[in-house]
Amino acid sequence: MADNQPDGFVEAQARNTRCHRCGGLLGMAQAMLLRAETGQVDQIPQDHVLERLREQMGRSRSDNVHLLKRLLLRLQRILKGPSPVGYFGYSRLNGDMFCRTCGEKSVGERAVTHSQKDNGNVLKRLLYRLKERRPFVAALRRNASYESVTGLIDLPRLLADAAFPVYGLKGSPLGLRLEDVGWSSKGNGRTVERVTLTYVAGGPKGAPQAIELSQHADTTGVSNESRLSRELLAILSLVKSHGSEELRREYQRRGNIHRDWNLARISSAERRRFTVEVDGAPGDVELAFWWEPEPVVVAHIMRDGDSILATSIGITHVRLLSLLKTMVVLQRDPETLAGHQQEYEQFYKYRTSPQRGTPL
Repeated sequence: MADNQPDGFVEAQARNTRCHRCGGLLGMAQAMLLRAETGQVDQIPQDHVLERLREQMGRSRSDNVHLLKRLLLRLQRILKGPSPVGYFGYSRLNGDMFCRTCGEKSVGERAVTHSQKDNGNVLKRLLYRLKERRPFVAALRRNASYESVTGLIDLPRLLADAAFPVYGLKGSPLGLRLEDVGWSSKGNGRTVERVTLTYVAGGPKGAPQAIELSQHADTTGVSNESRLSRELLAILSLVKSHGSEELRREYQRRGNIHRDWNLARISSAERRRFTVEVDGAPGDVELAFWWEPEPVVVAHIMRDGDSILATSIGITHVRLLSLLKTMVVLQRDPETLAGHQQEYEQFYKYRTSPQRGTPL
C-alpha cells in the first residue's frame, strides 16, 4: 500500500510467484517448452527439471499434434503485438504455475486476465458463476440464525450447533482478545464442523501478536500431507493479516509469500512434544516453531480425542505453551463465552466503522 493512500485503500494482490511446495520461482511454462522444442531444441538448458517436463510432454507426441498446432498459432498471434491474454485456454496449460525448481504445478491465489477479444464465453462464464452461487445462497438461508444482516456472528448460537467442544482462551492472557470468528457447516444440515477463533494483542514495541485456534469435528485418518497443508494455510492467514507491515507489503506487491512459508520448510521443521494441562486434564502437544522471518509457532493439541491446531505469530513457543494452559471449553463456561462475544463485537464495530474505513 502506498504511503499516501487513504485509510481503507486496498492494493491489488500480486499474482503468486513462488511454489507452495518448495518455495522455488514459478514460470517453467509448458507452452514455453513446446515453443522451444519446435525450433530451439539445442538451446534448451539441460537440467533435471526441463528434462522431466520434456519427457512428460513427449510421451504421446503423435496424439498432441493438433494441440501443439493450436498453441503455436496462439503464440504467433501474441508475438505480433501486445495482448492482455493471461493464460492459454485452460488452467492445465498455464505454465506460469509450474515450479522451476521441483517441476511441479503450484496452486494458490493467482490473477488471471482475459483477452478483450475473447467475449464468446462471457455468457457461459456468467451462467457457471450463477450455478456456483446456488449452494452459497442456500447456506446463507440455513445459517441465518448465526449471523445478523451485517454479518455479525452470534457465538453462543454457533457453538450450540458445534459437534465438538470448542476451546477458547480464558482471561485475555497477554492482552489477547477475540478479533474474529470463522466457521463452516456440514452438508445441508445445521451441524457446525469447523470453528476458528483468532485472538490479537499489541506486543512489545507495538509488534502485533496473534493466535488462531482451529478446531474440527473429526481429524482422525487425516493424511500427513493434509495436515501440513492445514498448517501452511493457518500460517499464511496470520502472516498476511498480522505479520510485520514491511513483509505484508512485500508479499502483497511481489506475490512471494511462499519463499518464506511453504510445505518443504514446514515438513522439515523439528517437532517437539510436550504434555500440558488443558482445562483440568493433560493434553499431548506437538509443536514446531520458526524465528525468521518472523516468530511463528504451530502446535497440535490432542485431548480426549479432540484435536486443536494453534498457530501464532509474534509469540514465542514458550509463551504459547503457557497460553494453551488457559484454554477452556466455551460451551461449559458461560462467563468466558459472554466475554468472547463482547470482545468480538467490539472488534467488529471497529472494523466496520465508517471512520475506520474498509478493513484490510
